[in-house]
Amino acid sequence: MTAVIDTGPLLVFAKLQRLHLLATLYPDLLIPQVIYHEAVNVGLERGYPDAIHLQAFLASHSWPIMQPASIPLTLAGALIGAGERQAIAIAQAQGIPCQVAPHAR
Repeated sequence: MTAVIDTGPLLVFAKLQRLHLLATLYPDLLIPQVIYHEAVNVGLERGYPDAIHLQAFLASHSWPIMQPASIPLTLAGALIGAGERQAIAIAQAQGIPCQVAPHAR
């Protein structure tokens, strides 16, 4: 099954050291570029150990880091973060499920 993931669920799997379950559940996982940046790059900058583990895990899989071709107008003004916006746009374009966890604003 193919799916798109958001930062929150990705970090939960990393913090619980259960990233291997993602590979079992979703052999074809799409990771939006903003999600990768939030989870890995920002995590590494802040010295989070789970970011190191997540970076190594993602490097060992062939899951693409994607950017949507466009953001639908219906999402452009939504009160969600850039990661959620990218994840939903990619899922809509691909016609696949998307797991997002919007932050309270």
